[in-house]
Amino acid sequence: MNYAFEDIEDIFIYNNIIQDLCNAGRQKEGLVLLDMIRSQRSVPKTFVYNNLIGAFCKAGDIEKSRQLFDQMEEDGVRVSVVALNALVDGMCKHGMINMINSALELFADVKSKLGLEGNAITYTSLITGLCNLNNLDKAMALFDEMVSVLRAPLTNTMIYNVLIDSLCKEKKIENAFSLVDHMIAKGVRPDVQTYNAIFRGLRDMNLLDKAFVVMDTMKEQACDPDNITMQWLSTAGETTRLNNFAKAMGVKFNRFRPVIQSRKDKKR
Repeated sequence: MNYAFEDIEDIFIYNNIIQDLCNAGRQKEGLVLLDMIRSQRSVPKTFVYNNLIGAFCKAGDIEKSRQLFDQMEEDGVRVSVVALNALVDGMCKHGMINMINSALELFADVKSKLGLEGNAITYTSLITGLCNLNNLDKAMALFDEMVSVLRAPLTNTMIYNVLIDSLCKEKKIENAFSLVDHMIAKGVRPDVQTYNAIFRGLRDMNLLDKAFVVMDTMKEQACDPDNITMQWLSTAGETTRLNNFAKAMGVKFNRFRPVIQSRKDKKR
């Protein structure tokens, strides 16, 4: 594929072509266009780099994404939170401890040098990566930093669920309950994944009596259970209480095969 700079003078048109190439998984061809823009001593726009960094991360080429990220600074291009999030997420999804540590170092570096604070997406990627490595203390410290730094209200259920699930796996059930209280106080509504993590934690700690208290809270918030919910709860052996819970939530429950039919399914 050959392009001449004089044929496409508008950098926005270049970006559209690069974006289309990236969406098609042809980011290497997009990289050729980027080099053409730079060879003409024209400064690429931020969104050109955003597209390429995101595409290479998606393809698993973290090394190339990092090179492009560093190149942005070298070219005097404003480093965006979009590019940061794409690279951090790619590094954390790689799963290796050295890669997640590199993501943490990158984030600390852009905060100190560029004043780029990141956002809830940045923190969610980092916290999820740390939880996957069972580094719960660091994940909680990062969560506390996020709460104190971010100006916008935190409405991300996912980040709470990741932490609550990890706390339950570590049998820190009281900490998990405290975090549920925190999310409710912040106006973030627990969902079925939140409750499933709690139910599993209670089961693992043989605290199934407390599970029925949580069931009442779930009922008050009109949060529909799913099959996983009923599987966890079925281990309690309280068939009558489970049937009453299922009836109140408008679902059917078979104690021999804990599969439910939701209100939505029943209307079909």
